[in-house]
Amino acid sequence: MSEKMDASQKSFALGEYEKHFNLVQAGIRGLASTWTLAAFGGLSFFLHPEVAKDCQYHLDLTALPVQAYFGMSAIVLVAFQGVLVLWILDQLVYHRLLLSSFLVGLSVEVESRDVPPVRWVMAASDRGKAVPDRVAIFYALPLFMFTLASVVFALLALESADHACWGLLFIAGHALGWLYFISRLHETRLNTLLSPESLTFSDELKTRFSLINETPEQFMQKFRMKLREESTARAEEATGTTAKPTSKNPPKP
Repeated sequence: MSEKMDASQKSFALGEYEKHFNLVQAGIRGLASTWTLAAFGGLSFFLHPEVAKDCQYHLDLTALPVQAYFGMSAIVLVAFQGVLVLWILDQLVYHRLLLSSFLVGLSVEVESRDVPPVRWVMAASDRGKAVPDRVAIFYALPLFMFTLASVVFALLALESADHACWGLLFIAGHALGWLYFISRLHETRLNTLLSPESLTFSDELKTRFSLINETPEQFMQKFRMKLREESTARAEEATGTTAKPTSKNPPKP
């Protein structure tokens, strides 16, 4: 039977899980970039001289046939939904799995002073929301470009000789995707998962994570004080001495 793992071994094992989920998320973001480039490559097909004969090698979107507008609208809608699905896999699936290991690692760091408080520093300095918000921008930019392209193609289709109004259906598809994206965005933030309504951790952990709601300057000042206290305690343990409370009236010899 294997021996019980100490706090440092637990923290290292959880770090391996976190590394795995980080690599998976990085791969998904790379796929999202490839998917976006492929969508623009698909749009270029409709500007080929054999398809857009009236363009005569110059970019004139108003001269395209209505079928080309339909094809390009379909491409940007599929590309939009594809990026949205990748965001779901990244932030709502694997990011939650990453946070599950991350939160357990936080509890290990709270329970043992022998484990460096790396996760705690990351969460408090990030204030629980900066990183996922920046990742959201990575996905929101191509989503916005695809939505803008869909609106342009819909307007061009309406102004064409056929006055096609099917472009409004494509715009509605984008709008539904945006509603889902915005409504679930808050679920990727660590401060949401650390709220008392979401998790019930020990009072000590809640006290330490109350620093998330403070300014970075206040956090760093308190964190330095905490490190000095822990360094003093470790030095005393190494020398075999313990801190004794001082008294104004010391006992007589």
